[in-house]
Amino acid sequence: MRSKFFGLLVCLAALGIGTGSCRHEADEVCNPTTMLIAKPSDQFKVMWELIDKGYVFFADDATDWDAVYRDFYPQFVELDSCDIIPSAKLQELYSKATETLIDHHMTIQVTNYWAPAEERDKAQGNPTVVVNPASVHLKQRPDYHPALTAAQRNTLFEDTYTAMEANGTMTHRMTGLNNMFLTYARIDGDIVYLQFNTFLIAMELCYGTGHHQSYTNARGEVIPVNYSPTDAFKAYLADLRRADIKGIVIDVRENGGGDLSDLGLLVGTLINEETTVGYTRTKQGLGRLDLSPWTPLVVSPHELSKGTRKDVPVVMLVNLYSASMAEITPMSMRCREGGCYVIGERTYGANGPLLSEAAPIVTYGIPASSMDKSVVCSSSTCEHKDIHGEIHEGEGIMPDLEVAADTAKARQGHDPQIEAAIKYIRSK
Repeated sequence: MRSKFFGLLVCLAALGIGTGSCRHEADEVCNPTTMLIAKPSDQFKVMWELIDKGYVFFADDATDWDAVYRDFYPQFVELDSCDIIPSAKLQELYSKATETLIDHHMTIQVTNYWAPAEERDKAQGNPTVVVNPASVHLKQRPDYHPALTAAQRNTLFEDTYTAMEANGTMTHRMTGLNNMFLTYARIDGDIVYLQFNTFLIAMELCYGTGHHQSYTNARGEVIPVNYSPTDAFKAYLADLRRADIKGIVIDVRENGGGDLSDLGLLVGTLINEETTVGYTRTKQGLGRLDLSPWTPLVVSPHELSKGTRKDVPVVMLVNLYSASMAEITPMSMRCREGGCYVIGERTYGANGPLLSEAAPIVTYGIPASSMDKSVVCSSSTCEHKDIHGEIHEGEGIMPDLEVAADTAKARQGHDPQIEAAIKYIRSK
């Protein structure tokens, strides 16, 4: 079930020993994976070196990483003489040092060995400072809104679907819960609708067994579940073969990504021939610009694509928290014959794929950590660009039609983004 897409990707597994850009010190001292941590400046140096050697975006990231060292290393040296350092101080320094990096998958975790007693008591040990450049960038967007918790997301969708069923807009609904939530339905009579909270569909088809009988929503109500995600997805596939369908809506709002195998499944069932859907490259050495050539991402027709309708409009619904595979998939869907119309909000901007297979020469990155694990830097494995050569990392993809969410209307059965999808399909 794996398409050619997956044969071209290799991964960063654990940062290789190397020296490339050590700060005027002996190579063996600068190896970030073996350096001993004795003071705050050691932690900063390890973080800087890990990113310097493993970060895949330096060719397209305008950050002056050497200037970051020059500006911030002395500030951490000043902390070396402190017996107590509030975590807020480390949070501030690491956030400022990394705030211009474009990798929206990136997470940096630093253990504060010098935290005040009250912080250690609350954390039941040494507290961890967590830094994520994406969280800084998203809050600067004019359309920023907080992410929903899992319970809030599930409750919103359930409320919306129940109201749509009541007004007759949604029928045939099957919601499945196991390792993922997945809903298949018909909307407006003859439009196939698929929504899921994470990309684990191929895994569910292969390994999913049974389903949860219920879940508790954000109001504390127990909601019964009658199907498995596999049941619901098979119903979706069956509907794709019906002569009466007029369009397809795939809803990845609030979807943070997941397994790359789903690209071959979702796109592969809606194409008739091999399709190049973008390009990736990875690190091939310790230098910042030691990168592989750009390699085409090719998706082949899936074995389940026989008989599926490829001649009807396809719409994908996205929002600010559609990330990773929830961005790569609409970009890839746009490459199919007939394309794909994207509706909603500008997406999260974490397009670089994350993988777990060993690289052929030297392995890099996810996670990359100090020997004592007090510094862990997780980042993208690959740099990704779309079929037109555009890189959307840190920026997100723009929908073809921007439509703001309105949760109050959605709960009444009139979700503006779903209704915009229906209107678009009817116009075709």
